[in-house]
Amino acid sequence: PVAPHYGNPRRDGRPFPAYSPPLPSLLAPVDALGGRSLCFAALALCGAGLAHVVDGLSLRAGASASAARLAWAVCVGPPAFFYSFHVYTELPSALAVALALDLSWEGKSARRAAVAAAAIAVLPWLHLKLMLAAAVLAAVGLWRLRGRARVVLGACLAVAVALFLAWFQYVFGRPTPFAIYGGLPPELSDGSPLRAVAGLLLDRSFGLLPFAPIFLLAAPGLTRLGRTSEGRAHLA
Repeated sequence: PVAPHYGNPRRDGRPFPAYSPPLPSLLAPVDALGGRSLCFAALALCGAGLAHVVDGLSLRAGASASAARLAWAVCVGPPAFFYSFHVYTELPSALAVALALDLSWEGKSARRAAVAAAAIAVLPWLHLKLMLAAAVLAAVGLWRLRGRARVVLGACLAVAVALFLAWFQYVFGRPTPFAIYGGLPPELSDGSPLRAVAGLLLDRSFGLLPFAPIFLLAAPGLTRLGRTSEGRAHLA
């Protein structure tokens, strides 16, 4: 049994869960077919899809075949490996991030741009902490895409933002995603941003680097990527 975890009440006073509806909605038919075990299998497939997309994205970004295999190996390791045993939003979110980057990396396909917009738009629904990631991905897509694809991406994202805010207006009476918390969460209003970032990276229980120190190797790669004239890092 899991105790209820409620957020701010709806505008009519009824309680409302603190979590967003997309992941439960996606897993409801899976749970009906095979219970919790099949939900684990579905999320593990998200992890497999993540590794496949990152492998192709690495090649698209200019990495060598061996570097792309390394990127694949990183994806099947921690932290994705650990999340494949839990019903969390992290694996679907990571898959959506990778898809959005892959589909909006370059080109003029309006269809790919629309799918990229859908991948970006689903991120804040999966968890509000992914709003910043969605904003960065939207900026990357608008920068890299050209012609009609850029227009389609921008139009789809504009509609997605309007629907997102309209949902909060309908449920909580305020068109802001922080309405679910009754305003800014204490971590944002009272905490230290520098301390929060340090904890995100270094905390021994929840930090990224203690679980996946391989991400330390990404910093030199990102530096090389930024210094190349065409935005491509040719890694050995």
